[in-house]
Amino acid sequence: MIIKLLKDHEEKHSPTCGEIREILTSADYSSLIIAITLDIKPTKAHYHNRFEEIYFGLDGYIHLKLYDPTSDRTRIEKLSVNELCVINKGVHHEIIESSENNRLCVIAVPPFDPSDENFSDKI
Repeated sequence: MIIKLLKDHEEKHSPTCGEIREILTSADYSSLIIAITLDIKPTKAHYHNRFEEIYFGLDGYIHLKLYDPTSDRTRIEKLSVNELCVINKGVHHEIIESSENNRLCVIAVPPFDPSDENFSDKI
């Protein structure tokens, strides 16, 4: 059994996501990681080949721009409180707008690998 408290984890800086708190790391649990973003700002467009990301809105909202290379389709989605978005491997994504005081729960499966952050020229 693993029990974690948000207050017990220091803020870290991610070059793509800004300020985050990693609640569950690959050292704790090898199958995935869970982090909370704190007031995420617009990000650079990027994609991952080896892991998927799941975003769950906790506070505020974000607008995501997504490009799926399998369908050659680009779309913009708004993610608000209690809404979920699964970003599959290979899908290019960026946050293009965010509200003040937003928080996201971000789950990476398998765990986030910083060497698999590939910048996109598609969006």
